[in-house]
Amino acid sequence: MNRFVALLVAAIGCTRGGTVPPQAESTDPRPIVTMSRGPCYGTCPQYTVNLDAAGAVTFIGYAHTAHVGAVRGAADVTRAQNLLLRLERELPHIAERYVAGEASCGLYHTDAPQIEITLVTPRLSRRIIHNQGCGGAPPSLRALENAIDSVAGTSRWLR
Repeated sequence: MNRFVALLVAAIGCTRGGTVPPQAESTDPRPIVTMSRGPCYGTCPQYTVNLDAAGAVTFIGYAHTAHVGAVRGAADVTRAQNLLLRLERELPHIAERYVAGEASCGLYHTDAPQIEITLVTPRLSRRIIHNQGCGGAPPSLRALENAIDSVAGTSRWLR
């Protein structure tokens, strides 16, 4: 019996604080958006942020961030829900890929990070890959990326 209690306490202890595996939120049935910002040739912040309809935020900093590793936070629930509805409404009208060599990219310049947005709701599952060096991406895509950062409050974990 004591061995069972020790294992249970160890398991619970591993799920509070500490490192959160990136896939932890994917089993949650609530709508969720995940955005990952990749590297550039400079010091662009590299991180993944998850935001769900309840306002739960998980930030995982990889490089050039003030916080490296996983941390949890909270966003305003109304803003989170409104953002998820906006993404659900706007993402279907945006191409899935803006990467070098594809027609959707348009004029391309190097030294720009790649951003990946994944939205999962009961009505829609959508993934957008956006290399920010692609001039053909619509301005609305960059506005959505900035809105995700704003609502999730990622600036608190950046430099």
